Amino acid sequence: MSKTALKSDKRKIRKDKVKEMVKIVVVMLLAVFLVAACSVQKEPPKESTDKTDYAEELNKDEPPAKRPINDNSRNSNEGSAGNSKIKQGIISGPPGIKTDNFEDNSFWSLAVSPKNPDLIYLGSEGNGIFKSLDGGATWTWQRNGLLYFQHEPPSYPSYPEAHDTAIDPNNDNTAYMTMMEGPGPVTGVVASCTAGLYKTVDGGETWVRKVNGLNNSSVCSVAIDEANTSTVFIGVNGGMGSLTLDNTKKALFEGGIYKSIDSGENWSFKKIPIPGSEYNDFPKIQIFNSNTIYASGECWDDPSKAVGLLKSTDAGENWSVISPEGQYIEDFDVALSNNNTIYINIFPPNAEQKISSGSPEGKKYGIYKSIDGGRTWTKTSAIAYGTLRVSPHDEKTVLFSKRGKIFKSSDGLKTYHEVFSYKKEPDILITDIEFSRSDPDIVYAASEGLLVMKSTDGGETFIEKANLRKFMDSIAGNYEGQSTSGGNGATEQQPVSEGKNPGQDASIVISLPFTKTNKPYEMMPMGETINNPDPPNIGGHPGIDFMWNDSVDIIACIDGIVDKVEKTGSHNKWDVFVNTGDFYVGYTTLENVDENIKVGARVKFGQKIGESGNFGTHYMIHWEIGKIKGHERICPMAYFDEASRQRIIKNWAKTKWPEMKKQFPNICNGYYRCEFCRKNGY
Repeated sequence: MSKTALKSDKRKIRKDKVKEMVKIVVVMLLAVFLVAACSVQKEPPKESTDKTDYAEELNKDEPPAKRPINDNSRNSNEGSAGNSKIKQGIISGPPGIKTDNFEDNSFWSLAVSPKNPDLIYLGSEGNGIFKSLDGGATWTWQRNGLLYFQHEPPSYPSYPEAHDTAIDPNNDNTAYMTMMEGPGPVTGVVASCTAGLYKTVDGGETWVRKVNGLNNSSVCSVAIDEANTSTVFIGVNGGMGSLTLDNTKKALFEGGIYKSIDSGENWSFKKIPIPGSEYNDFPKIQIFNSNTIYASGECWDDPSKAVGLLKSTDAGENWSVISPEGQYIEDFDVALSNNNTIYINIFPPNAEQKISSGSPEGKKYGIYKSIDGGRTWTKTSAIAYGTLRVSPHDEKTVLFSKRGKIFKSSDGLKTYHEVFSYKKEPDILITDIEFSRSDPDIVYAASEGLLVMKSTDGGETFIEKANLRKFMDSIAGNYEGQSTSGGNGATEQQPVSEGKNPGQDASIVISLPFTKTNKPYEMMPMGETINNPDPPNIGGHPGIDFMWNDSVDIIACIDGIVDKVEKTGSHNKWDVFVNTGDFYVGYTTLENVDENIKVGARVKFGQKIGESGNFGTHYMIHWEIGKIKGHERICPMAYFDEASRQRIIKNWAKTKWPEMKKQFPNICNGYYRCEFCRKNGY
């Protein structure tokens, strides 16, 4: 399915979701609107819980949250009613489950700082914003200030969908990210009231909603005028939306282009006098200079109404169509080195089906090129099933995606060749490609599943740099809407996939199975053979034992599904095994097991597993990690987040066990001694 078709299906289902969500009493809506019209932003009430929040305790050293200050009354929806579904806070959002209306997508939200090739932003489909300062090696998860909608169970609470990002070319701390739901009102109690344009001026520590002057919150594109960064343009999705709780009245929320001349504080609508433009979405805006601006308009519900590629030569006051008549523009890019060179991808919602069937209509679809500013167009042999970008350094260098593959041309699409293929899931859609403006060798790409790819040779080769879905799951794993971290929601930097993570396989990131305050007084290392001789224990001790003077709670070090819960062994203690996908984690010799830990149950990071086993003179657990295939136990050191790795190193250093340390001086020894520990001396 193409990105356009995917969005079309999502939009339909989103409308159905709105219908379901808005079935509340009409009286409540009237009360909400009356209060919201004169309300000021209030501190959100803390969600009560009768359970210990171990995920929060793990992060309790983080600084207290900063509260964004909205100076526009329309920027805030929270506090309009005691039971409002519009909330502000830190949630983990929807899980990475591919459904008809959820693809874990990042759309076109990938952005690289114009002056720093290592600074990257990426938005998500309901899970907030991510930022890297080191070229994708480590990431922070940013959510402070974002509004979210509290859907009815079994649906998950979620932030609006990020779609596009712009970083101020003069100030890396200032950035804008568009957030969208279906077309709908800016204020109220429906999901669209969380969407709009969000802005940060502190590098993403806080985000503030900027919607003053908008009549439709479904903002999908943003562009900054580099010559005057207080001038910002946004594109808004048009279409029918619901205004009333009983869903009996419909209203058109007009699509189009808005302009701000005060850095997003206020917006004015720039009418496009083309029939049907009000039903269009405007997914991309590109500013060549202060006067010359390009934008694309598409209409999912009725492709015949799509306005195509637009151009303004008077700073957005007037617009004209420059693309081939009646053609549906899925994506476009203008060469920054020469705005006479423009590439467009004509790819309507049914394009993939038409092309595969060999129909005459399908032969019209694909990438077109103009070298005279859009007056004439030539069809190339290239077809993009995703996105296309032209290098800012060379108008003939073009990258485009075809599902999970990336192709490169160095001659203006006369020829092209494959430079990357995501073989793990060929049908995955690469939705965005971004060149670095400051380093011609650096290029990034993003796809469904929140994958990030990187090239360091100008797009000739790419590697998978990060998997942000697995990153999220490793540090949050909370799908119920409670807070998943202390502080402002920007978790400490954590390694993902490669780069600063020297692990053997960074497809998982784990923590220790106890909180920072429950420091063990002693450890038994992996591979020791004093207490676990070989034979019969091949390789000796197959995990790590932690010992305390008192009982402590044992917590999940990563998300997973409970595979086994049983009372075994001569000590008559409990064993719990959790499946994370390719790996398992064993929490054994437990004194008891929490009532929620049952075979088949989903375990979330920080959730209580049970309590350490009572052995008379001490309390302890045996903890191990292994690969599902072959049940191969492995050293955990390479898989820890850095904070946990440093904690266990300190715990081992304080362990006073002379005979053990003399024969087995390391955390993993002998048979289990891994390359990572050998290189780093652990």
